[in-house]
Amino acid sequence: MSYEPLPDDLEKVVDLEYVTRCPACHTGPLEFTSSGARCGACDRHYLQHHGLLDFLPLDNIRHNLNQVLMESRFYAPIYERYSRPYLTRLVTSRSLDEEYDLAVDLLRLKQGQSVLDIACGTGNFSRRFAAVLRSSGFVVGLDRSQPMLIRGELLRTQNRLSNLYFIRGDALHLPFMSDSFDRVHCGGAIHMFKEIGTALSEIHRVLREGGLLVLSTFISAPSPWQRLVRTLVSDPFGFHWFPPIELERLLTSHRFVIDWHSTSGAALTLRAVAYK
Repeated sequence: MSYEPLPDDLEKVVDLEYVTRCPACHTGPLEFTSSGARCGACDRHYLQHHGLLDFLPLDNIRHNLNQVLMESRFYAPIYERYSRPYLTRLVTSRSLDEEYDLAVDLLRLKQGQSVLDIACGTGNFSRRFAAVLRSSGFVVGLDRSQPMLIRGELLRTQNRLSNLYFIRGDALHLPFMSDSFDRVHCGGAIHMFKEIGTALSEIHRVLREGGLLVLSTFISAPSPWQRLVRTLVSDPFGFHWFPPIELERLLTSHRFVIDWHSTSGAALTLRAVAYK
């Protein structure tokens, strides 16, 4: 099997050697090579697949319906155009474009900042952030799904976003050094994480003091229709529906302070500040 070299244009914006670490032994920074990255401490090698630095085994797939769908190479091309806009309209009165604008506003992006987009999918949010920071700063999109990331890399290239890079990895074991990012975004995904508390601990670890977390998720709602939908999708798709107070308590216990939140239908969007 052959491996593609890391994109040359990435070197103009950010040297990933300074922000990555081994998710197995937690040592960093990693040593980058033409075929991927190597941990000097435990000698683990993380190779590229389809030009994407991969921190997960190729068979590391959670077998619920949502992850099976996300791993389908047929689903990735229709995700942004059909699936995500329809889902957004199903659970909230906001359009997907309004969700993009809201996320950009809440992140308070400034030139020179670093942004991590967790569960980025095809990079539909990541590309918006990278466009704002085009002159300086960088965005890293992380996801478990190889087909979604391959699609994201194609769209990144088409949009000539040299400050955007995609990595295949796990939100529960982020392959980044502590205090590496100014902003973290997690849109429409935290309700699918197996260990939500662990994910929040990892997000807090990689955020700098005073860094912002912007996330959107689903909340439990009292209407019979929403209870029916919740029952139908919770187990097969691995969804967790948050009572609002539960998410607030989780964030507080992981040293975040919520400074803005809004609900629209069954959707909750919030911003929280990390304190060390």
